Amino acid sequence: MIRRRIVRIFRAVSGRALTEVEADNAEAMLDLESENLRQQVARYNEGLALHAGSYERLRRRIAALEREAEDAGRRARDRLAANDREHAGKSALREERLRSELERERESLVEAERAYHELVRARHLAVQAARDKIEGLRRTIGHTRMQTALADLTEMAASLQSTIGIGDADLDRLRETMEERRDLAMGRARVAREALDPDGREEDDAERAAMERMALQRLEERLRAESEARSSAEGAEGSAP
Repeated sequence: MIRRRIVRIFRAVSGRALTEVEADNAEAMLDLESENLRQQVARYNEGLALHAGSYERLRRRIAALEREAEDAGRRARDRLAANDREHAGKSALREERLRSELERERESLVEAERAYHELVRARHLAVQAARDKIEGLRRTIGHTRMQTALADLTEMAASLQSTIGIGDADLDRLRETMEERRDLAMGRARVAREALDPDGREEDDAERAAMERMALQRLEERLRAESEARSSAEGAEGSAP
């Protein structure tokens, strides 16, 4: 009992291993099956050749029987014309037997011809089915490899973030650090600039005040123009009949 279980386990494990090896070398297995198919077709064709040879021998046998039957019939008629009834009867009986055998051989010839065509048709169907199966498996292998490559790329893209070693928190922390350094650099540059030109701040304030006065002047002019336009429009409406 234990021995039988061990044997079954060994067969299962070895069978699974062989299946994996075959799957890993699928194209080699297809080439092997194609070669086996060619060898089987070659052996089948040898059998067909033997059958065709038998057919040709049967045809020659029929031709020989036809000649013998005609010869026996001619001798029977000649003996009967010569009033040799004994030999005429023997020749007539031989002709009948030859005609009977000839009929059987002709039936065998028709059967052999039909069997040959059926064998050729069976060979064509079997070869076509095997080729379709092999080509279908070849397409399946190609599609499987394409899908496997796509799955590998998808998994690689999914694990890219962890692969490069930088996560979202790391990126945010790096961005904050760089912004702090940028702000610090801008502050240092401003302090240095003011230390070099202490009067620059006063000039900036004076320039800003002048720009504010000019902006206020433009606003007053625009408001005054709008007021005059409204007054003109109201005067035109009042003078209308």
